[in-house]
Amino acid sequence: MSRIPLIKKFSEKNKDLENKIVKLQKENEDLRIQLREIFQKTKKYDYCVNELIEAKSQIKKHEWRTVNYSQRQKILYNKMGLVDSRLGSVERKVQMIDQQVQLLNNKLENKLELIFRATNENVWGNVFHDSIIDSKWLLEKKFSPGRWAVGYQFLYILYRILDESNPKSILELGLGQSTQMISQYVKTDSEIQHIVVEHDLNWIDFYKNKHEIENNSQILNLQLVKREFLDDPEVLAYADFQKELSRYKFDLILIDAPFGKPYNIYARIDIIDLIPQCLNEDFVILIDDYHRDGEKNMSEILKKKLRENQIEFFEGVYKGNKDTLIITSKDKKFLCTM
Repeated sequence: MSRIPLIKKFSEKNKDLENKIVKLQKENEDLRIQLREIFQKTKKYDYCVNELIEAKSQIKKHEWRTVNYSQRQKILYNKMGLVDSRLGSVERKVQMIDQQVQLLNNKLENKLELIFRATNENVWGNVFHDSIIDSKWLLEKKFSPGRWAVGYQFLYILYRILDESNPKSILELGLGQSTQMISQYVKTDSEIQHIVVEHDLNWIDFYKNKHEIENNSQILNLQLVKREFLDDPEVLAYADFQKELSRYKFDLILIDAPFGKPYNIYARIDIIDLIPQCLNEDFVILIDDYHRDGEKNMSEILKKKLRENQIEFFEGVYKGNKDTLIITSKDKKFLCTM
């Protein structure tokens, strides 16, 4: 056999092998590409797994923190409860201190008010004594003002009214220190008419034994009764007051009776039923104990009746140990500011 056919045959086989090698190389390259892709995917999966592991770790940390926060929250709630309890105790103590301070302030204000009134009373005492020192008709100058009796401010106003205004008809509710002054005044003119209303017969007898009563002075004994007045179910008043006094007209009315306590809504309301028909054109009304609510409320009703009847009036308050309200007609208004 010749060598040429063998070489040709070998050459053909070699080409087949080369083709197979090329094919294998190509398949190998494809496998490499696939492996690379698989590797890339594996890396992504590994990254995701790591993220999941980290997330799980974070969740565990948050769970631990949540448990820790819950415990801390309970501790804080307990502390807040203690703080609230202590705060409540402190607030109660502060309230007690505020109440004590308020009581002290009230006591201080009351003491200052008493000092102020006592000072005013002393001033009015001096003013009164200076005013009456040369009086031609007030010869008996010894008075005992204060307590249940009228004060120096009342006596001063009364003296100035009598001395300068010269009233001819006088109504006095309550027998006492003011009566002692008016009784001397009525001696100056027999035409002066003076009526005193008093409920206590024993006091009337005692007063008559100590003081001279002029013929133109009349003491009218009227008993005390309890009656209803407006929204006040029980007010102390004089029995038959309107019946006994409705026929008179007065220049001067003094209101210092009946008792003002404990009738605190209205007090001394008798005169209301006679307003305005009991007043002369020129008039003066004096109301003692005006610092009390009962007398203040009654005075407001009195002034309201004057307005309703279109009666012009002026008013002023004189302060001593007690307050005195003066209400006058226009021509007597100077008496409100003496």
